[in-house]
Amino acid sequence: MAELNKETLTTFLNNLPTARKIEREAGLPRGYLDKIKREARPLSEETKAKLLPVLNKFGFNK
Repeated sequence: MAELNKETLTTFLNNLPTARKIEREAGLPRGYLDKIKREARPLSEETKAKLLPVLNKFGFNK
């Protein structure tokens, strides 16, 4: 299982053209993932808990 951190998240998102869909499904505001990528927002434990189920759905841990 891959560890979720800024680098693995950025790599995953760079290869997936549906960041907005992930934000929507995870209940995050529009542009939130881009802010994490630009280090304008931290990747908190609360955000990880919202993101991981959605990212796994899209193949993050495969």
